[in-house]
Amino acid sequence: MEQLSQIETFLSLHKQRLEAMKAGTNGYRERQGHLPGGAGLLHPAVQDALNEYLFKPAMELRQRPSHSFRSQLVDLGFLLAQGLLPKAQDRHNLDICADSIEYLHLGSLIVDDIQDGSEVRRSGKALHCILGTPHALGVGNWLYFYSLRILSNLELSEAQRNALYEVYHETVEIAHYGQILDLCVKIDRVPYSQMDTLSHECMRYKTGSIVMLALMLGALVGGADQARLKAVEHLGYALGIYLQRMNDLGNCAGSFDPEKKWEDLIQWKPSFIWGFVAREYGQADVQQLIEAVRALPDDSAWQAWMDSHKLCDEAKALAEREMDQALRDFKNATHMSWSDLRPLAQLKERIQKAYG
Repeated sequence: MEQLSQIETFLSLHKQRLEAMKAGTNGYRERQGHLPGGAGLLHPAVQDALNEYLFKPAMELRQRPSHSFRSQLVDLGFLLAQGLLPKAQDRHNLDICADSIEYLHLGSLIVDDIQDGSEVRRSGKALHCILGTPHALGVGNWLYFYSLRILSNLELSEAQRNALYEVYHETVEIAHYGQILDLCVKIDRVPYSQMDTLSHECMRYKTGSIVMLALMLGALVGGADQARLKAVEHLGYALGIYLQRMNDLGNCAGSFDPEKKWEDLIQWKPSFIWGFVAREYGQADVQQLIEAVRALPDDSAWQAWMDSHKLCDEAKALAEREMDQALRDFKNATHMSWSDLRPLAQLKERIQKAYG
């Protein structure tokens, strides 16, 4: 009962922190102290210009409705390392890590929308549609560096700090590999034998890496040992792949961001659908699906293929099985109880509802 009480308290505190972030009370609080040279060296006119053209657009986008999965993962990473609620100093470090991961993700969304030509983000206009591409690209690129810069405010041991920076830099590099695969690989031109691999690795690099980073930041703050960190790393990748799979299925069905329905299909991105069909059905079915996608937005062939193969149901069932197996693998590796892992199970349910 004591462990369950701690978990409930943990989830309640995290919910309060998310509400504060969305209200702006935990937003760009660092912007004065963390600017190069310090705020005292900036002319007021320069500060005003930066507030207007840099901080304000980024903050407006951050305050839009979002799932905030990644900041919650930082706290979960700590829980997986310690099994205890964070102390005051831990809370300070976790808040910095949560801000960092949210700013990194925000920058990637801005750049991703530019690269994909998306016009909508978080129930509003994409930033490049408001500011223009050059301006929005500047904001997005700055967020990559800002997210790293604020980590300098962490109060950790030298060993923890070095490990944290190492995983951060490696993850950002890997995420860019995934972005290039997502942008440049056109699945209708890929040999059938490579479809499953390219689809899976694109999800792993692009989304799995950032989810892994969020969990790892929390685990590093929590002082996890190498064995626990390795288990957290594997779990993070699996959870990120699961999140991307749910996103891809929502894109196909139009249940998530309906204004972006079929966007990934029409752009021939190496999404989960293609890897799943290649693995589970075969080359003839892949070719039928390609022809159906080529006919979009006439969706008669697409819908008929989807219905006859029960694609969404079958693909979702596979994603659920593999995520559940990843949770069991983590439990076995760490000897944590299912009650200890309850926040992870609840996060998985949130992802299902968000993209279902």
